[in-house]
Amino acid sequence: MRGNCARTIANPFFILAGGILLFAAVSGLSMAQQQNPPPVSSPGATSRAEFEKSKANKKEMDARETDIRLAEKGAKEINRNKESLTMKRVSENFVRLQTTTNELMNAVRNDNALEYVRVKDSAAEINKCAQRLKSDLVFPEVKGKKARRDDSDDTDMKTSVLQLGALVKGFVTNPFLTKGVQEESLGTKALRDLDQIIELSNSIRKHSERLSKNVP
Repeated sequence: MRGNCARTIANPFFILAGGILLFAAVSGLSMAQQQNPPPVSSPGATSRAEFEKSKANKKEMDARETDIRLAEKGAKEINRNKESLTMKRVSENFVRLQTTTNELMNAVRNDNALEYVRVKDSAAEINKCAQRLKSDLVFPEVKGKKARRDDSDDTDMKTSVLQLGALVKGFVTNPFLTKGVQEESLGTKALRDLDQIIELSNSIRKHSERLSKNVP
């Protein structure tokens, strides 16, 4: 009985002691929490961070818009330069086509004996100018297949050169080119004349080169 009483009296003591220890642990944790509170972000700091971020985003957008404007300006400038260079090249080849043809025709009219080397070089220059003009100028689309000429009839050099001169004259005086008259028939005729100039000048070049080799 005493042993049981002793155990019975001892139980409240251990319970009380355990309660004290638990209270002390809880109190210590509470005090520690009070001494080291979690960091709280300042409303002012958050506003400044958002402002800086917004400022950086705006700066980046402005930079992109500036790059786009510069790129567009550069592209327009390049196009203007290309157009200017193209028009300059067209003008130069247009004039060169006429002067070279006139020189060749004068040589054929005035000389009984043709200098085939000179004829060959002139025909090659005329062909080059005509090819460039066809590449740079814009013509109406010609429907149907283009008929190719037979260069077997070009053995008479003087006749061929005079025919070439007539084609060049018709081309360089065409209102489609000289006055900008936008008529499809005129544009089609200009293109056909130019194609014939290219083919005939090439034929003259080949025949004159072959004939020049037979001259002692």
